[in-house]
Amino acid sequence: MPRTAVGWTLVLAAQAALAQARYQDRDWRELWRRIEQGIEVQSLLRIPPARGALPTAPRPALRTSPVPPMPQERVGSRRERVRQIACQLGLDPALALALIEQESGFRHPVRGQAGELGAAQILPSTAQRLGYDPQRLEQDFLYNVRAGLAILRGLLEETGDEAEALRAYNGGWGWRGLAPEARQAVQSYAAQVLARKSRYAGTGCTDTARLNP
Repeated sequence: MPRTAVGWTLVLAAQAALAQARYQDRDWRELWRRIEQGIEVQSLLRIPPARGALPTAPRPALRTSPVPPMPQERVGSRRERVRQIACQLGLDPALALALIEQESGFRHPVRGQAGELGAAQILPSTAQRLGYDPQRLEQDFLYNVRAGLAILRGLLEETGDEAEALRAYNGGWGWRGLAPEARQAVQSYAAQVLARKSRYAGTGCTDTARLNP
């Protein structure tokens, strides 16, 4: 993915401004309260209706009923595709799997409380600045994951540190300038992803994974 240092700085600065707003939002505070206390968070994700579905009344800001679990076979298939894409991009597949699991639990299509798109939960404004098609990000699981992991790889190259790259992915490059509660949420996010990564220890790349997108 073509990238310049100046370009990344502008993109991530914009991300920071958006993150500041979203972490001040009541729904985001509730999200991080649940994460820190180990309470389910899937009910905070919005699953778009299937095409042709009848319109429904607006969803309340928060739902208390959990989203039905995905079939295990489908989750496993998506995990395998995430692993393959990570290997193609030269990323640690354990880190990639942990990121997508943290962001969406491998669900797609899905929208976050601040409008983040798909399995990798990419902000539409970030997508547009980096040249990704927001509509395709919302519809195409593989396109979405590849975009999210490409962004993560760029952040890893910029920072040289997994934890810092994850903080920038979640809160923008300027996450340290966020309000104290938001900074704590960003740090908690990175710690959660790294904890998930340990559960995928031993996940590696094969020649097949590198050759078959």
